[in-house]
Parts: sequence; structure tokens; C-alpha cells
Amino acid sequence: MSTANTKLTVLKPQNMTIYEAMEIQALFSTALMQYQKIEVDLSEVAEIDCAGLQLMVALKNDALKQNILMEYTAHSREVIELLALFNMTQFFGDPVVL
Repeated sequence: MSTANTKLTVLKPQNMTIYEAMEIQALFSTALMQYQKIEVDLSEVAEIDCAGLQLMVALKNDALKQNILMEYTAHSREVIELLALFNMTQFFGDPVVL
């Protein structure tokens, strides 16, 4: 599938844990195939674990490799705490409001 579509898609996962990992990974993969700009709104994430963080890293890296503009926005408290715990905030380079 082509990445010719430049429409911005907003993904809003509610939980990003090992239990949702396969579903979220499929959602991210589909978005990477269909869009040139991707925004992942993290405001509704109530639970995130290391698997969720790995998915965030994988999506960011895959987007960079494919020259797709993607960003994480509206980080929930849970996401901010996990990013701080692993010192990953700067890795993503997205604006995080504390």
C-alpha cells in the first residue's frame, strides 16, 4: 500500500499494556501504511507498561525510517510518569505538558 495519502489521522489508545500490544501494533502498522502524518493522542491512556513504551518507540522509529511525520500529543499523567521513569521524554522530542 502507498503512503501517498497525507491526511492526518488521530489515534487515541486507552490502554497501552502487554494485553493490548498486538491490537495497538496492528493499528500503528495500518496507520504507517496509509498516512504521511500521524498524531497519537495519549490523553486517554489510563494504563501503560513497558510493552506500551516499546510500541511507542517502534512506531516513532518506523515513522522516521519511512519519512513519515508523527508525534505523540496530550500525554496523560501515566504516560508522563513512565517516560520520566525511563528517561525517554527527550527521545520522542514531542511537547510534553507537565
